[in-house]
Amino acid sequence: MISLHADVTQIIRAKKLLSHIPKGLQQALKFAGKRTLEMMRTDAVQLVTQEYVINPGKVRKTITIRANQMGGMFMSRGRRVNLSDFRISPKKIPVKHGLQAQVKHEGGMKSIPRGFLIPGRNSGKLLAFQRVGRGRQAIEALISPAVPQMLDNPDVKEELLSEAEKNFDARLRYEVMRQLGVMK
Repeated sequence: MISLHADVTQIIRAKKLLSHIPKGLQQALKFAGKRTLEMMRTDAVQLVTQEYVINPGKVRKTITIRANQMGGMFMSRGRRVNLSDFRISPKKIPVKHGLQAQVKHEGGMKSIPRGFLIPGRNSGKLLAFQRVGRGRQAIEALISPAVPQMLDNPDVKEELLSEAEKNFDARLRYEVMRQLGVMK
């Protein structure tokens, strides 16, 4: 769970400025919070794709945001991702000289001994597997961390929180000015 800390002095100042407008502070906080959550989702996708070699659409579809009067919720839910959703080589069947994969940008392609690709049952998408023993059934799927685990990476999480706090302060200033009629 991620919690943001807003600048209390800015909220008190906004309360004084919007005291003559009915529900002005509530509306300003609600709009600032909602816009901050949307910007937080965008930042989360960018930060994860900077750290990991994954399609941004895969990250975005696991994130849900909900805004309400008192704040909001930023949540990421999802299963572990198959290794074939990252950078793999070769990208076609048959794999003649071994499978290689890269999950993080900072590391290079790593060889996967006895790795191969199989088309998925329903989708036909290529999935990465590795032989773990003898016989037809001695294979296991090669999976990587789930997107929520990628978001829980300390570097990603710290950067995401600092950006969200900056965005909330800027959005609250904007919403106060908009409520006062200074900005249209």
